[in-house]
Amino acid sequence: MKQYLFAASITLIPCSVFADNLERFEALSNQMNALMGEMMAKEVDAAGGDGDIIRAAVPVDAWNDEAREAATCILDRYEAEIGQDGIDEMMGRMESVFPAMSEMTMTEFTDSEALVDMQPEGMTEEMSVQITQECGMMKVQMDRMEASGFSAAMMQAYSTINQDN
Repeated sequence: MKQYLFAASITLIPCSVFADNLERFEALSNQMNALMGEMMAKEVDAAGGDGDIIRAAVPVDAWNDEAREAATCILDRYEAEIGQDGIDEMMGRMESVFPAMSEMTMTEFTDSEALVDMQPEGMTEEMSVQITQECGMMKVQMDRMEASGFSAAMMQAYSTINQDN
């Protein structure tokens, strides 16, 4: 009986860690979406447009099965490349960059080192992009933005910018 409990506990620990990773990854993704939406809205506001159109449309709802499947693939690939410690490091770096992101516009963010700062040791930005694309998360996010109306809201908000600015 003790051997069974020991074996069960050994196999359940990784499942628990993985479930925690997936939940944390979803929360971070939604927080990142909200921050990026706010950065775009600030940029539109600064250019004389209506950033509130973007703010109202940012998709931060719970993931569906397709998003969880893509995220599971990403976490599996990251674990193969950098291990659980690397995943923890990456998520910690993401969390540490969020306060600075909340003060930036999208242009300031893309011009900064914030994206590089999120990369854990052993993982390049190019590797992250490749894994994200291969696991289908790019498509999931694009579909989500389209279905939520965010893509249309973005186009509408940017069209409110006075072209004379």
